[in-house]
Amino acid sequence: MKIKCIASDLGNVIIDFDRDNMIRQFAEILNFTPEKVLDVFLKSGLARQYETGKISTDVFLKEVSSIAQGRISYRDFMDIWSGSFTLNTDYFDFLLSVKDKVKLIMVSNTNELHYSYIEENFPEIMIFDEYFLSYEMHSMKPDAEYYHYFIGESGYEAEEILFIDDKQENIETAEKVNLKTFQYKSFADFQNIVKNYKI
Repeated sequence: MKIKCIASDLGNVIIDFDRDNMIRQFAEILNFTPEKVLDVFLKSGLARQYETGKISTDVFLKEVSSIAQGRISYRDFMDIWSGSFTLNTDYFDFLLSVKDKVKLIMVSNTNELHYSYIEENFPEIMIFDEYFLSYEMHSMKPDAEYYHYFIGESGYEAEEILFIDDKQENIETAEKVNLKTFQYKSFADFQNIVKNYKI
């Protein structure tokens, strides 16, 4: 079946995100171990609450301030939180090349601070027909409801949508709901595989 819609992830697909560098910088400035930084932001559920819009940016920042106990300024926090992004130019050029052939939708687990930063600093990537952002939807990948929602809103059957994401767990759910899938690891691999799809 011909691909009529591309559902593309944002982080580590369109925009490369160096999470290890972010964790290292937070560890240094907060005098935490990298493991504690992971515990604070990820294992505690704080990041998930923020990325699903369950807590506001104000509440998130207050939580961070409480954890940091005055060891980091707002400016330094923002520099680290949003300072590890770079554009994947090869992949973005591919999206530009197919924009007039297929519908483009962004499907991203993200948060208000990160997305606002990307909008301001990478405005050229805002070429999508629709945007499905976890913090606005109050749902995130790999939760099945997230997929059912964007498939329904896309106007296409699942089999007509190519879902591109870097995380295996997100690909697994996509396959369960009958999306065509590609797990993004490098543009070279993607370029070889995408030739097999009718776009």
